[in-house]
Amino acid sequence: MHPSPIHTWLTALRLPTILLATSSVMMGSALAIQAHQWHPAISFLAWITASLLQLITNLANDYGDFERGANVDKRVSAAGTHGLTLTQIRRTLVLLVVLAIVFGLILLGVAKYMAHLPTPCSLRFLFLGGLSIVAAIAYTMGTKPYAYMGLGDVSVFFFFGIVGVAGTAYLHQPVLYADYALPMIASGCFAVAVLNVNNIRDIASDKQVAKNTLVVRLGRRFGICYQWSLLLSGMGALLLFTYWHYHSYWQWLYVVTFPLLIRNGILTMVRPAEKLTQVLQNLVLLIFCTTVLFTIGIALV
Repeated sequence: MHPSPIHTWLTALRLPTILLATSSVMMGSALAIQAHQWHPAISFLAWITASLLQLITNLANDYGDFERGANVDKRVSAAGTHGLTLTQIRRTLVLLVVLAIVFGLILLGVAKYMAHLPTPCSLRFLFLGGLSIVAAIAYTMGTKPYAYMGLGDVSVFFFFGIVGVAGTAYLHQPVLYADYALPMIASGCFAVAVLNVNNIRDIASDKQVAKNTLVVRLGRRFGICYQWSLLLSGMGALLLFTYWHYHSYWQWLYVVTFPLLIRNGILTMVRPAEKLTQVLQNLVLLIFCTTVLFTIGIALV
C-alpha cells in the first residue's frame, strides 16, 4: 500500500526542520526583546521567510541527492510511483521561491516602517535574501553542489547563526552589539550539530555517492568529537551571554535542557548509525526548547 499524496508531501517537506529556522529567528527576537525594541510583526514575517527558505532547502536537497543516487528514503521517484516526481519538486520550488521573495520584501517594508531600517541596509538584506535562496538550491543541486565538497557546515553556521540571529535582531533595531556574537555562535553551533548527526547517520550512503561531508572525509570518530565541540560551544556561549547580562535567575531557565543535550551527545556516540534518526529528531526538539526557554528568561527580566 502506497502512502497518500499528503503524507508524501509532508515527508518530503520535512516540516519538523522548521523548528531550526524558528530557533534562529527566536534567538534574534530575544535580543530585540532584551533591547526593548521587539516588534511582533517583524518576528512573524522573519519566521515565515526563514521557514520558506528551510522548505526550499529540504526539497532542493532531495532533488539533488536523488539525481546523484543518494538515499532519499523513497521521497522522490523518477516515475512518481513511490514519491514525488522531479517535475513536481521543480514546480514547488518555484512556488516556494516566489513566496520567499514576496514575504521577504514585505518583511523589509515592515522593518523600514516600524524600525526605521535605512534604505542601504534594505539593499544589503535583499542581497542576503538572494544569497540564501541560491545557497538553499546549490546545497545539493547544480554541477558543483557544495554539500558534496564538505562545505555544508560553513553554510549552516552562516545562515542559522550569523544571518538568522543577527539579521533578525538588526531588523528590529538597526544596530549590532559585539556580545550578539555569543547567541549567534550558540545558534550556529546547534544547527551544525543537527547536520553533523545527520552526516554521521548517513556516512555509509554518502560515501557511495561521493558526498564528501566532513564525517566522510575524517571519519566517525572525528564526527563524535566534533559533535561534542558543537554542543559544548553552543551551551557555553549561552551561559557566557547570560552571565554578562544577568539580572534575574529566570535567565538561567534554559539550562534545564543541558542534561538532555548531553545525553543526546552520548547517544550519538554509542548508537550505530542506523539508529540515529530518533536521536536526530530529538536534538532538533531540544534545540528548539532551549531557545524557547532562553527567550522566556529574557522576557521575564
